[in-house]
Amino acid sequence: MEPCYSCLNPSHEVSALTAEVNRMNFLRWEPLSHDLLDKDVDAYSRLLAARTGVSARMACNYVMAFHTLRQFPLVLGLQRQMWLLDLPRISLVFNHLCSVDERHYEVIDACLYHFLCPTKYDQELPSAREIIKHVNAILADLFGVDNLDGVVAREPKGVRLSDVSEGRSSLEITTDSVTGRAMWAALKSVAKRFSVSLEEAARKIFFDGRDIDVKVVVHAHRLEGTDDLYVPGAGFLSTEDRSRWVPIQRSMDGVEDKVSCAYHTPDDMKAFMDMRDGQCRGPSCSRRVEDTDRDHWHNFTGANTQVSNLVSLCRRCHNLKSAGTLSYALRADGAVSWTLPDGSTSTNLAVPRSRLFGQTFAQRIESRAENLRTFVQLLRSHALESHPPDE
Repeated sequence: MEPCYSCLNPSHEVSALTAEVNRMNFLRWEPLSHDLLDKDVDAYSRLLAARTGVSARMACNYVMAFHTLRQFPLVLGLQRQMWLLDLPRISLVFNHLCSVDERHYEVIDACLYHFLCPTKYDQELPSAREIIKHVNAILADLFGVDNLDGVVAREPKGVRLSDVSEGRSSLEITTDSVTGRAMWAALKSVAKRFSVSLEEAARKIFFDGRDIDVKVVVHAHRLEGTDDLYVPGAGFLSTEDRSRWVPIQRSMDGVEDKVSCAYHTPDDMKAFMDMRDGQCRGPSCSRRVEDTDRDHWHNFTGANTQVSNLVSLCRRCHNLKSAGTLSYALRADGAVSWTLPDGSTSTNLAVPRSRLFGQTFAQRIESRAENLRTFVQLLRSHALESHPPDE
């Protein structure tokens, strides 16, 4: 059987209709993106909104995305051949790419084409988030930075106060994952010590902080054969994180072959599965891996808790499997092959802006390109500060 995506399999009636819907949406929006650059953003978007029934913002995103898609001939040809990308994927992915310098298009086109070509029969179509994650990895390599997301994710994003109801306010603190988890652990520690609610514990930390001493332990797993440290749920520790925290290291050497007699999954196996699975491995499910159970593929016998027999499933997918509604097989290459209620199969692969009045689409694209150039320069500066060149 030839490789294909399960949602586009022509032998399934609903899948065939999905491909037809994608084709009709393409034929509807692609012609509207021609001769776009000199058009006024607001005026044209409002015109399209009146003609199509979508919001002006969505219309703007659609035509900009289709304008960009036409610059990637390999992906465009794959789309015309399979009609694999729906409107949300086209809009999110190619609006993401519209700010990239055209000299990078050929490389991105080839890499993205290879990523989007199915390799197995009834394979799951990557989500828009998974495609963008792959695109970011390509861009990071092209721009010579470690990761387009990682540095920004580790930088504190600030503190925001908002009124949620009469007499009550919400205080939101956005920071990097490791610090956030450490703050959460400290908050729970204070709440437990003084037998108070988390809200009262936060008040104590803020207003009685000098009298409160809290010890927080960060458990990090070291990958076999490397010095990389991984914190479950937070990702890999940067050099800056290592200098800020003194993590307790747990080696992951040999964890892939480790066998436990316990039903509950040991921490090192969980960390390995976090990196292997990336999210819930249920069919067409993308819940965070932190919100999943560790399901035994073959029922627990007392000596078969090992990563080759464990799959990360959210509670809903886990319940469907336990009830017999769905069943799966975990392959040696890490793919999960699901059998659906109608007997068909689906293969899950591991995943380890401002607006200006009177602005043309060309000006908007250039504005986004300038923002991207500035962002990349900040990443490079951050990398130099974290890893200064040897003198």
